[in-house]
Amino acid sequence: MSVFRWAIIGPGNIAREFARDLSYIKNSDHRISAVIGKDMSDAEEVAAVENVPAYYDDIHEWLKNGTNFLIMH
Repeated sequence: MSVFRWAIIGPGNIAREFARDLSYIKNSDHRISAVIGKDMSDAEEVAAVENVPAYYDDIHEWLKNGTNFLIMH
């Protein structure tokens, strides 16, 4: 099964709904691997709720990670 790894940029209400809706996809594995926000506390909060391993308040720091993601903005 393919694994799709997502990065959420802008951890607002739409991003939270998107994260919740990923659980409805049954024919492939979708995971949120990073949350990037303007405010570290917002990114950390969404990451904690969604069990996301990485969160950032600087997109350049996230890009240094060097991994490929699908992006939801």
